[in-house]
Amino acid sequence: GIPLLACEGDIIVSPPLPERTARAHLALARELYSARRRRERFFPADLFGEAAWDILLDLYIARHEKREVATTSACIGAYVPPTTALRWINKLITVGLFERRPDSLDRRRAFVALTARASTGLGDYLAALRRAGLSIA
Repeated sequence: GIPLLACEGDIIVSPPLPERTARAHLALARELYSARRRRERFFPADLFGEAAWDILLDLYIARHEKREVATTSACIGAYVPPTTALRWINKLITVGLFERRPDSLDRRRAFVALTARASTGLGDYLAALRRAGLSIA
């Protein structure tokens, strides 16, 4: 049968992607993240303030690699000062795109992850890019 959509609060959550599509989305997310780093070879890194986008891509990649990301690691992945990254993480938690949960083994540490809403939104965005012809061979 056809998988039904699930709801999480006000958000419709898509069913899991076919493995091939999931791999293509993951490859595209990795390339988008890497392209941001390559751009810094040609332009000053602080010229393009997209810390939230970097963290979103990093957490999307981690989710699909089944990795947990500590808040400090998410800050490092944003390539901005830690206070700036923390401000963005808190903003994205407030708007419902990220969630934070404590580390059960180390109370000093917390993990940050995409919500289902953010994962679905980014997956839909990557699908739209692929439909527009942007893909990674």
